[in-house]
Amino acid sequence: MMLPPRHIAIEGTHNIRDLGGYVTARGTKVPPRRFLRADCLHRLAPGGAERLVDEGLRCVVDLRTKQEVAIAPSFLDGLRGVDYINLPLFEDLSPSALASADAKHSHPLVPFYIAALDTRGPAVRAILTHIASGRGRRSVQLHCR
Repeated sequence: MMLPPRHIAIEGTHNIRDLGGYVTARGTKVPPRRFLRADCLHRLAPGGAERLVDEGLRCVVDLRTKQEVAIAPSFLDGLRGVDYINLPLFEDLSPSALASADAKHSHPLVPFYIAALDTRGPAVRAILTHIASGRGRRSVQLHCR
């Protein structure tokens, strides 16, 4: 089975990626267009939100802080057929939590994400619970700035 392109190019964004095709710990592959990750969706060009819906998007989990959402609201909030929710992941992640993360990784974001997992358990649980509560098969997009 040929997978659709991993990168979804939409004007106004830099990095919308399909996680489909990656192999899970159980040895199965993530189905295409089930999980997307993205950057700044508040800068989508006209028609960009509709294009994501055409790609199968049905649930958006906005990981930005409440303040970030207030400053730059999402074009996906209120879009017909899309379940949008703002569940901040990094809101309480302090510089001290980041400093205590394992810094031996070559990629600068690895310690940041490890600190998020170590310190933001309730937020991670809320995000995963929301995704798991979806009815049927649907495409979920996670995004932050």
